[in-house]
Amino acid sequence: MKKLAIFGIDCLGMDLIDRIPESFEFIRRLQEQNQLQEIRSCDPPITIPARSVMTTGKDPGELGVYGFSQRKSWNYFDDQLPSSKDIKALRIWDKLAKKGLSSCILSIPQTYPVKKINGTILSSILTPSDAKDKFYPSDFELSSDHIFDIDSYRSSDKTVIFEQAQKMLDQKNDLILRGLNTDKDFFFSVIIGSDRLNHAFYQYLAKEHKNYSKNDQYLALFQSYYKKLDSYLKEWFSQSKKLGYQPILISDHGVRPLKGLFPLNDWLIQKDYLVLKHPAIGEITEDQINWARSRVYAKGGYCGRLFVNKKYREPLGIVEDPQEIYQSLLEDFSKEKELSFKLLKTEDLYKRKAGYAPDFLLYVNDLDYRCSSKVYGDYKLRRENDTGPDGANHDFFGVIASELENLPLKIQDLYSYIVDFYTKSSLVN
Repeated sequence: MKKLAIFGIDCLGMDLIDRIPESFEFIRRLQEQNQLQEIRSCDPPITIPARSVMTTGKDPGELGVYGFSQRKSWNYFDDQLPSSKDIKALRIWDKLAKKGLSSCILSIPQTYPVKKINGTILSSILTPSDAKDKFYPSDFELSSDHIFDIDSYRSSDKTVIFEQAQKMLDQKNDLILRGLNTDKDFFFSVIIGSDRLNHAFYQYLAKEHKNYSKNDQYLALFQSYYKKLDSYLKEWFSQSKKLGYQPILISDHGVRPLKGLFPLNDWLIQKDYLVLKHPAIGEITEDQINWARSRVYAKGGYCGRLFVNKKYREPLGIVEDPQEIYQSLLEDFSKEKELSFKLLKTEDLYKRKAGYAPDFLLYVNDLDYRCSSKVYGDYKLRRENDTGPDGANHDFFGVIASELENLPLKIQDLYSYIVDFYTKSSLVN
């Protein structure tokens, strides 16, 4: 009876595969054999919370996890980084452990600090360099120069970024091959360097990118990374099958060219939803906002996260009916002709809202544009990115591939798919 080995590749979608098919010989073969399909990410389509969604079967609202930075209270601008401590639901490996099954978990985001599991676990991005609780058990062998993440992937030094991504990939290949041979019942590993490389290099690939420039050297580096990753993936599939695993490839979200930046808070200021005490440029602070007159404020990112200054919830809230604000925003966004805006109520997206959820999510041109929380003095579209050079934005659809049938079409359903697989397996009584 087969077990499962899941290989996660971050930020992999059909847009990328179709642009450099020569780098994806193995993945294209899976596609030709009808073993590759698209899979819908969560809202918002961000690595965190996406990997936690697929490993718990819960939506971001149920988990209370909404991005790489989120509120830790209803106090304005009281933010924190997410961690494993935020996840209260059972992960796949916790569920399998209750059935007496062991797991090898390598580099899944939002697993730091690691928790004791029935098997082996290594944390991922957002792991501090001096962390002590980054793997379990204590005798786990990890090289002293192990790279958890690329330090400055939004920088102009592309060669250094590529070299770090290559080193990360080679290190992960060694760990994956070693982990597969530990004879655990369940295996799940994630490659994060692909996401970082997309953000750093996509402007050399996509001619419609806002900052496209022809650079054969950088394009060749980008293509060579994916050619190596594709060859490694072929080997991982082959080795896992030999060891009794059924392999699955899955990404957390897709990728698309980043066409520009929409200054969301400038737009809110222009439309009188957000009022500053004095004109300001750059990151705005809590004391710069006239809360007695402000109805909405926003955080930026791959999409916009809008918070209503709700009465009895925010410290100086004034809005009694958020539904009126939603309808007003819809009307005002509909008047904008240059771009399309999709404003979603999180209460409609999620089964419930744990933690401190944004009231609305805003997608600009279906993620062609990022949203910025900085103030520029007007709401004209920007070519530059607010957090450093960036070639890509996320896309709603990633990919999933396996010779298994009836693969899930939404990442949230991966959890139940895996649990059902093991429930039906002869491994479980």
